[in-house]
Parts: sequence; structure tokens; C-alpha cells
Amino acid sequence: MCVEERCQPETLAVVPNPPSEITLDGGDLVFATGGVATSSGVLYRLAKTGGAPQVLYRGLGAQPALAVASQAILVADSGLPDACRLSGSAGAILSVSGDATTLVSMGRHCARSLIPFDGALTWLEDEPTTFFESDDPLPWIARLPDGAAPDAPPAVVYSDPQFGTLDLIPYGSTLMWRGFSGNDPALFQMPIAGGTPHVVVSIPGGANPFLTGLLMFAANETQLVYVGHSAMEFGNHVVLRSLATGAETTLADVDGEVQQIAFDASFVYWIAGGNVWALDLASRKRAQLTDDGTGLHLVQDDRYLYTLQRSTRAMPQTNVSRVRKPAPIAQDLFGFSRECVAPLMQCSTDPFSIGPCVDVTQDPNHCGNCMTACGRAESCTSGVCTCAAPSMVCGTGCVDLASDGANCGHCGRSCGAGACRGGDCTPAQIGEFAQAAAQDAGVLYYAVGKAVKRLDKQSFGVTTLGQFAYARDLTIDAARLYVVETSGGVGSTNPGTIHAVARDGSVATPLYRNRPNPRQIAVANGEVLWVEDAGDVTSFPSTLVHAAVNGSAILGSLRPTGLYPGAEDDESRDIAVDGSVVYWLLGDGNQRSGAILRLDLNAAAPSLALLTTLDRDPAALTIVNGKLYVTTRGSDGVLLSLPAMGGATSVLAAGLFDAGTIESTTDGSVYWLDGDFDGRIIHQLAPGAATSRTIGSANTQDAATLLFDGDRLYTASSNGIFVMTR
Repeated sequence: MCVEERCQPETLAVVPNPPSEITLDGGDLVFATGGVATSSGVLYRLAKTGGAPQVLYRGLGAQPALAVASQAILVADSGLPDACRLSGSAGAILSVSGDATTLVSMGRHCARSLIPFDGALTWLEDEPTTFFESDDPLPWIARLPDGAAPDAPPAVVYSDPQFGTLDLIPYGSTLMWRGFSGNDPALFQMPIAGGTPHVVVSIPGGANPFLTGLLMFAANETQLVYVGHSAMEFGNHVVLRSLATGAETTLADVDGEVQQIAFDASFVYWIAGGNVWALDLASRKRAQLTDDGTGLHLVQDDRYLYTLQRSTRAMPQTNVSRVRKPAPIAQDLFGFSRECVAPLMQCSTDPFSIGPCVDVTQDPNHCGNCMTACGRAESCTSGVCTCAAPSMVCGTGCVDLASDGANCGHCGRSCGAGACRGGDCTPAQIGEFAQAAAQDAGVLYYAVGKAVKRLDKQSFGVTTLGQFAYARDLTIDAARLYVVETSGGVGSTNPGTIHAVARDGSVATPLYRNRPNPRQIAVANGEVLWVEDAGDVTSFPSTLVHAAVNGSAILGSLRPTGLYPGAEDDESRDIAVDGSVVYWLLGDGNQRSGAILRLDLNAAAPSLALLTTLDRDPAALTIVNGKLYVTTRGSDGVLLSLPAMGGATSVLAAGLFDAGTIESTTDGSVYWLDGDFDGRIIHQLAPGAATSRTIGSANTQDAATLLFDGDRLYTASSNGIFVMTR
């Protein structure tokens, strides 16, 4: 829409979550939104003329980066909500082509500036740090040949903290970036395969380099345009530089922070203060093309400038807009006519003024004519008021799928007790803290301190089933709950009892008393299993006990001694059950090693067998569809998989920060928790997927129980019990 000398942005689409990046792919726009704590980011494709955005990939973390390759869209996914942090888990680089998503590289930290070129992918990322180290980034340039294994380490093309590395772009067969040369902000150039960088532009920093800056830059075949300021000057300057001669021309002064800059043969364009500006290279005149103050990212073709804008309702949203490029200045006006040409009309409330030209085919305040205004949830399409994106017709009315709790993300998806934020249901707290939890179809059972309680999944009403000295763990079978009661000590000073409890709490039966430090309980094949100490606090290894569920007999007490080197020093980490087969995970945090043992309860004489040893410190395991999945601890944790009958181990995700709880669902999906001190993140690896998706926050810094019931996900930890609709 054009109003006198200024064209207003035309909204092409509105989607949930904050904007990240936008690029062109032939006749389409490709853009991404970033994840937040309650909602994952999405990769979209959108026609340049607008319409319904096509979802290419859902499940991105904060600040994803994009690049268009010959047959695919490349995406750098941080795997973290809110912001990319060096102290958190690492992300990955993905390749998205049609419905297929493949993993290009795992274990990436804040990867950005993706450049596919000459049989390899080059990018910029930061050196990982721990929570206790400096958060100052140490950027480096990485390069990975096409076809390399996802866990292959990329080559270090360049790394020098003194120079810094920001805003990496390709320039022919070279790379250009901005950083520092000593105290001076500078632009550097280097062959894309590596070498010694040289300074293209340097701005004197003087005594205080923080008073200088080189903010943004862009380049074509012959020229470079950049925004910078020196210590002796006020404001920012747009400068045009010949790459052949080094001659520079200051084109304009700019107030405010510049978010992005671009140029073509006639104009330089930039975003400052969220508004798009254009400067005519011939006349040096400039004009403000937009005035909404929300623009962040900019791409161009020969007719339009396309922007990603951040707007906020209850939660951040991304507006995709375009504004027509101005014509080169030939007369007084900035290339626009005050005369209205159809479908533009003059719509003015002042009879003594020439009204602005508005496009009545798409202006929501003048839809079809100057007098018709569309409703709050409507937009104007072809002169008719329709539901405005992200709203759509659900039933008989327009609803905002980004915030409607009864239609969250799509019609009919109810968030229940949770709220709808950005098209995803946020977790709702439905219970107090819990150290363990289990479920059946209608009830969630949990242990909190001395009590075992039941929580109705529909009414969220809570009743107490029983009181114990300390309810350490619990599990469930088709008939009863099984509770591990301890006294709160350690080793032999923490004797415990295994109880069977009726689901309504009417009967609590002690099955096995005076067990040394019992924990990690499970049921399988009509037996109850638990882990206990060998006898006292210094005795290793742990013991896996299996016993009759009616309390009649201990059927076996099994230890891993002699099954593999170091078994006598390993601690029990987790138990997983598949029919009559039990898998026992053990680990040693000091040696960063572990093992998986297998126990077949149907065997004539059940005994432990070594399935595999691990060269990492394991945290938890689960089994689904004949595969075991294991998370490992530490700042360099991974997700592993291997066949349940034994075989080669595969790394499915790397660079995880202290990965922990892992669970699976009957459809073959695997979910796990990882994250740093800012909170734990829930990830999903769907069946057949090449990489995981970020689905939300676990609302806890501690280990948590994950429970799934249809489209509901429950988390239970010391922060409380939460439910979220997936």
C-alpha cells in the first residue's frame, strides 16, 4: 500500500514465535522462527506474493540460521530455547529437502552464517564453555566436506580470538567478516578454504575501541557498503567502497542501531530502529520506506524488499512483509505519484486534503472500499474481510491459533489446564513436587516425601494412598503399585522395604523387609525387581534383585562382578524392561565408562550377561521397537542407540549438556532431557527422523520423570508436576 510518497509494508504472513532469518529460494521466501521456552521454532516456505506458509520443519531451538543449497535448505539449530548459550547443550546442522530431513553435523555450538560452496559447507560458530567459565564467545570458522559423517569433526578454517569473527559472508571464492584488528574495528577477507586473512577496512579505535564500531556490511562484485563510526565522530555513517581501488565515499549519516544493510545498482537499503530506509546512489537522497519500527531481517529481489518483523501479542510473533522498491529519483518526489491508480483509492476523512492512496484489495481499514473496516482477527484479501493469519476459521468464527486455548496450533487442539502460547500448549502445574511417578489410564501416582498420592488426570483432584518413612521410588503393574520405602540414610544404614499398595490405597503390604539401600524398582514377567547395595556403604558392586510379586521369595540376587573390567566399581544408573527381558545400565563417573547388562527372566537359570561396554558415563536408558537408547552425562553428553540383542553403537545426538532422563512411546519416539543451570529441555527423536526436535522446557533443573498418555506429556520433579499437550 502506498501513502503519498511512502509505500507501507504489505503483510504476507503472520506466524508464532520470534523471527530469526529469511532468504530467497527461487520464487519463494524461506524463513525461520526461533524457539522459546514454551514453543519450538519452525522453518517455513512462503510464496513471494503471500498466502499460507508451508511448514518445512518444526522443532527448532532459538536463533536458527539458514542457507539455500542446490537441492535443500540448510538449517543450523541451536537446540536451546530463548537464546543460544555456550554453556548449554550443542545443536546441529540439518538439511531439509521436501519431507526428508537429514543430519549434516552434530555437536554444534551457536552455528550461524552457513555457506555452501565448492563441495563443502562453511560456517561460523563459538567455542563451547561451561557454566563457570567466561561467556565471552571465542568464534571460529568451520568447514565440512559434503557427504561427511554427521559426527565427523569439521576442519578449523580460521580461529583467532584477537581478531574476533562476526557476520561471515561469501565473496566469490573468499570469506569476509567483521571483527577487530588490535583495537580497530575491521573487515577481513580470506580464501574460503583457509589461509591468512587480510584487512579490507579498518576504523581507528583510538584509546577506547568501544567508542568505535563497524556495524553492518554487504558486498557485490565490485563494491562494498558498510556502516561504521570512529572514536572522533558522532553517529553512524553509510560508506561505499570500491573493492578495486579502495576509494571510499560517505553516503549518509544514520541515527540509531543498524540491524541490516543491502544494496543494488541504484539504492542502498538498511534497517535502523526497526524501519527500512532507502538511499538513492545517484542523488544521495534518502527516504524512510516503513515506520512500524519492527523490522529485523531483510532480503531483496529486483522489485521488492522482504522483511521479517517482530510483533507481540501475548507472545512474540513474526510478520513477513514486503515493500516495493522505490524508482530512481528523476523529479521532486521520491519516485512515487500522488495520483491513485487502481486498485488504489484516495481515502481521506479530511475534505480539504488529498487523501492517501490505499489498496482497497488488501487494506484491513478500507477493505473493498473506503468505508469498510475488517474485524480485529480479520485481514483484507481481494477486497473481502477474511480471517487474518495466524487466525483461521474454526467452527463458525475466526480464532487466533497462536493463543486460543481451545484451538492451539490447529482447530480442536485443547490445552486443557495449560495456556496457548505461539501455537504450542504451555505446561500447566497440576501437582506438588515429586521424587517419582507412574501412571495408568486415568490416574497419575507419585511419591512426595513420606507420602504416596494419586492425582486424577481429569479433575486433578489429589488423594493420599499411604504414608512411609520415605517413599523413594515406585512403579506399577496391572494390579498394584510397588513402593520403595527407605529410612533416609545410605548403604546398610538405609534399610528399606518393598511394599505392594492397592491402587485405591486400601491395602499396603510389605513384601520384602530390611533391604540395604533399595532403589530403581521395576516389574517384569510377574516379578518385582530393584537395585540394592551389596551390604554396606563402601560395598560394590550394586546388586540387582528379582523376587516374586506376592512376597513369597527372593528369586535371585545378581552382581556384575567379573563380567567386564571395572564392574566392581560401577554404580546402578537405570533399569529398562522389555517383556521378560531386563536391561541394567551401570556407570562410573570417575572413569567415564559404563556397561549395559541383559537379564532374561524366562531363562531356566536367569543370569546377567554383558550386552556392551560404554566409553562414556551413562545416565539413563529406554527400549522401544528392538532398540536401546542411552543418554550420557557431562558437558559433552550424547544420545546413543544399539540393537537390543547387541551390536554396533550409534551416536544420534552429540554435544548434549548433562543429558538425563530418557523415555520412549509406543510409536517409536524417544524423548530425553538435557540442559544447563537455566533449566532442562525436552527433546524428541521421532521414528526414522535424522535429528531430534526441541519440544519445550521441563520446568526443572533436576532429573524428572517423563510420562506420556496420548497427546499429553507429564513431567514430575522437585519443581512440581506439570502437564502439556503435545
